[in-house]
Amino acid sequence: MIATQELVVPKSIPMTLPIFILFLFRRSVGPRRRPYGLRLRQCRKYSFRLVKPLDCSLYRGGFKARKPPIPVFLGFPVGTLSTIRSTTMTRFLGVTALFLALVAGAGQCLAGDRTLSIRDAWVRAPVLDGRPAAGYFTIVNLGGHSQQIVGARSSAARRVELHRHIMKDGRMMMRQVDAVDVGAGATLVFEPHGHHLMIFGLGPVGPGDSVPITLEFADHPPITVMAEVVEAGAGAPRHLP
Repeated sequence: MIATQELVVPKSIPMTLPIFILFLFRRSVGPRRRPYGLRLRQCRKYSFRLVKPLDCSLYRGGFKARKPPIPVFLGFPVGTLSTIRSTTMTRFLGVTALFLALVAGAGQCLAGDRTLSIRDAWVRAPVLDGRPAAGYFTIVNLGGHSQQIVGARSSAARRVELHRHIMKDGRMMMRQVDAVDVGAGATLVFEPHGHHLMIFGLGPVGPGDSVPITLEFADHPPITVMAEVVEAGAGAPRHLP
């Protein structure tokens, strides 16, 4: 004989109680993704274009579309949490886009500051006190378009002018110029008997001292360099090419 065990349901617990609990659980979780049951698919075609599908229920032989109950999670409606997440993500993406734009703009500014390079700056002291000193340097245009030097200044002098030597009637003459062009990708050397700076009212300086010189451009931020001072009649410092 095979032993069998019968499932005994206490009479104190009616069968309708677990069914009622399952019904409440289904309502608390929310609507199913797909409506089940015979002919409920007919209501589906009216709600597939909506963001949230409608829950279709059969009543009196017809179909009625109604909004599903909003499920609650941690005390908040699920739809509210979705809205919060969506708003937070939108703001995060907006802030990220703004940050990237600012970084790109700053990168362009830094790139613009590097389109010109000035090196090997030095100043020859005047022979006599009260006479102007001469300034020389090398400028390199790393950009794709020409730049123009429109002026110069120094905190150690009264004023600074742009000059160049020219040949006229077989004689070397010095003339002041308003601007000096530096072509795209070109290197221009300010040197004796060529382009140079005339520094008027230079303060008391000696060989080995440094003088700040600021060059001004038409389409570029000003650039300040430190120029080493050499004695009158001397050439460029030995460590410079």
